[in-house]
Amino acid sequence: MKSRPILLLCLLLATAGGAEARNESLRCGSKLVKAGMSTEEVRKYCGQPAEASSEERPVRSGNRVLGSYLAEIWQYRRGSSSATVLEFHDGVLKTISFPGKR
Repeated sequence: MKSRPILLLCLLLATAGGAEARNESLRCGSKLVKAGMSTEEVRKYCGQPAEASSEERPVRSGNRVLGSYLAEIWQYRRGSSSATVLEFHDGVLKTISFPGKR
């Protein structure tokens, strides 16, 4: 499966730093997309992502699993620039990362 290593890389890059902590945002037309927005809002402003994946992840406290949440990873590509990766937890945008940007 060729896309699996790409998905894992995206997951690692998306979780490397939080949008809240770095105050990252993404401009889609005249709208600014920020952490805390819903998947519906982001889709409305930015359209369908070029790639999307999702997985259930455990919520842990020490060694105990308390429950789970749905993590969705969306990628947007704009022209020749590198992808922008958005990670949602249970339908709420948590992180925005720009893997090719330094």
